[in-house]
Amino acid sequence: DDALSLAALASITPESLFEFSDNNGNELSMDGSGNMTVSGLVYIDGGTVQMNKTRSANTITYSGAGAIFATNEIEINTNLVTNGNVSFPNNIVGFMTPTEIEFDEAQISVMGVFYAEDEINVEKQTNIVGTIVSNHVDVGQNVPSIFQVPTVSDHLPAYMIGQGAASTNMAVVSWQKTADISGVCQ
Repeated sequence: DDALSLAALASITPESLFEFSDNNGNELSMDGSGNMTVSGLVYIDGGTVQMNKTRSANTITYSGAGAIFATNEIEINTNLVTNGNVSFPNNIVGFMTPTEIEFDEAQISVMGVFYAEDEINVEKQTNIVGTIVSNHVDVGQNVPSIFQVPTVSDHLPAYMIGQGAASTNMAVVSWQKTADISGVCQ
């Protein structure tokens, strides 16, 4: 929540160089060459997370499994893919916010889990691999592609909403027979 850290997170590019970590194994870092490492839970209090491409580089390649929770908006406007050494969804990053997530750049591909309580906007021709969850999803008019990966639910990063969700059991407590309407046209 300090000003210098929030400024770095508000303008992440493939050339960004920073490391935020704690003694509990929570980490978010960029190496200046487009490689991002994420693990555990990274909590961003009061800042916007914005990932953008530059003229010379348009891909952030990540490794690890972690969740990024920002109290403000998240914008992803660059390619965001796994490093390939460990395949998706074992290598997985999740983004969570109570506000919105925006994908505003054309011709990008992103891999991950995206949860925004208010809204997710996909304004351009974006390929999303993983899953998106929100109260409102706006896919605009530019035919984005969303490739749902069913096994994501088995690989959610720690602290991600839905990770470790309790199982639900149902039991019939009572039932009532209703009138037979099989011959009635509705």
